[in-house]
Order: sequence, then C-alpha cells, then structure tokens
Amino acid sequence: MPKVWYRYENGRVEGEINLMGEGPSRAFAYLHTFEVEKETPKGVWLKNAWGYSGRADGRRFVLRDSYKQWACQTIEAARNSYRRRRKSQIKLLEAQLKTAQTFAAATFEDKPYSVFSE
Repeated sequence: MPKVWYRYENGRVEGEINLMGEGPSRAFAYLHTFEVEKETPKGVWLKNAWGYSGRADGRRFVLRDSYKQWACQTIEAARNSYRRRRKSQIKLLEAQLKTAQTFAAATFEDKPYSVFSE
C-alpha cells in the first residue's frame, strides 16, 4: 500500500447566490490525500499536487520536521494544521477589518486630515 500524506482545505457547496455573494451554501473541510513519490532524509516528494506545487510535473516537496508543514503524515496532524491556519486567517482578517473601519470612520469626519497640514 502506498504511503500517503494529508492536507485539509476549505470546501464549499454553493446554492443559488445573489450578486452580493449571499445565499445558501454549505462550508466544510475537505481532506486531500497525496501519495508519496520519494522520501529523502529531510522530507518527501508528493505527487499529484496539481494546483499546489507551482511545478509543471505536479510534484511538491514537504519538509518532514517543519513546524508549518504543507501536508502532514497523519489525519489528526492535518486537522490540527487546518485549525491553526483558520485561526491565523481569522486574526489577519479581523486586523484588516479593524483597519478598514478606522479608515471608513476617518472618511466621514467633518474636517479633512493631512499629514502635511499644520
């Protein structure tokens, strides 16, 4: 049986969506499996990673002992990696939202502000 590594990605089933992107949809985490093509002392070459590798042959190298692994040796490790990535994404998007809200509030103030004005 070939050795495989795992990676969870976002999945979404769309229903009828309006122009604002709102509507019924179902979000889920999709488990990808990648067959190991070759093992090295530092990592593994995964095959059939089309769309993820940036290589014409569809292969991707993954470090074995890295903290931030692109794919993992077990399903549980892949699930934990997915959760960490989503938590990081939430923090980043919350910071971007706060910045956007700050600039939107500044836009609606009565007097304009310039760093060059006295």
